[in-house]
Amino acid sequence: MSELQVKCTILRDGQEEEKVHLFREGVDRIGETIFRMREDLVKIFIPNGIVKIDEYAFFGCSNLQEVILPDTIRSIGEGAFSQCKKLFKINIPQQVREIKEKTFYGCESLNPQPLHEYVVKIGESAFEGCKALTSLIIPDRVIEIGNRAFAQCTNLVIASIPSNITRLSNEMFEGDSNLAQITLPEGLEEIGARIFYKCVNLKSSKLPNSLKVLENSAFAYCENLTNLIIPSGVIEISNGLCYACTNLEKVLVCSEDIKRIGDRAFYDCKNLVEVIAYMDNLEYKGEDAFYGCNNLKTKVA
Repeated sequence: MSELQVKCTILRDGQEEEKVHLFREGVDRIGETIFRMREDLVKIFIPNGIVKIDEYAFFGCSNLQEVILPDTIRSIGEGAFSQCKKLFKINIPQQVREIKEKTFYGCESLNPQPLHEYVVKIGESAFEGCKALTSLIIPDRVIEIGNRAFAQCTNLVIASIPSNITRLSNEMFEGDSNLAQITLPEGLEEIGARIFYKCVNLKSSKLPNSLKVLENSAFAYCENLTNLIIPSGVIEISNGLCYACTNLEKVLVCSEDIKRIGDRAFYDCKNLVEVIAYMDNLEYKGEDAFYGCNNLKTKVA
């Protein structure tokens, strides 16, 4: 086996130049320390024979713009490209089935997302802070998405969730201030806490009939949310569910067996006029559940 050549473009005195890193015979991975925090690195071409990128291998390469990975790559480690703020282009080889925790955290220029159809898992904060992302279609084979996977993607407008997902994790889209359209599949059963927290441009969200759990503050500070239909499988309105949704006007609770309305569930929903719900079996109405809802009239069916 001959030496492997990793070709790079680097910045030297403001000019780009080509450089080759030689890896000894038998090396099959990019280690943790070789390229970390290399501010001169602009582009890198990794050759066939490399099977793994180690954790945080390219962390903080603040001028890295393009990465070309070979088909032989099977694993990309946690945080491998974290804080590569100028990275806009990378291919994910098809043998890589998991996007691990913080793989692209803080990659502010990355667009479009590089997911391929064989990815099955997206880790916590994998794409958090990818501010250039404008649309997101998660591949159909994905069965698990970690907390904050797409949080603080402030230019994300449209997102679609595949049918294999039964739970959306906590804070998944938190702070995505331009998110206006989200497609949620039938089969989805749980929506995690603060998932749409401060998604201020989200005007409506069609919740699937399969839904059973809406966790705390799921829609808190969604200032442009105007109406919400809560499916019949949900029997508890969680704490802070629609906290400070100041343009929310109407809520329809479809369950005939609502047990609980949580603390501050509709706190400061100033324009809330109508809540239609069956409350015969209500066991708990939380503290300040409707505080500041001065225009509210409640219809009890």
